[in-house]
Amino acid sequence: MNGVRKLSRPKLADGDALAARVCGAIDDWGDRAVVLLAARDATALAFAARYRGGARVTRFDTASHSFAGVENAAALYGKIVTEIAGQ
Repeated sequence: MNGVRKLSRPKLADGDALAARVCGAIDDWGDRAVVLLAARDATALAFAARYRGGARVTRFDTASHSFAGVENAAALYGKIVTEIAGQ
């Protein structure tokens, strides 16, 4: 079934190849995947604009892509622990 899904996807320009592979890998996990985004980060905004898959997306009110700083790290850690505990 994965082969049929790959064949049905439109061909993308080389610049989109990595993004397509990342989105495809996330899609393979479906709603079992959780994507954590920094809501004001340019990379996260670009991802959110493109991704239409089934993963659960959580946004943190930060511009820090790496979740730097004590508050960002604590929020990220808390979410990871919550998601792991729910498995």
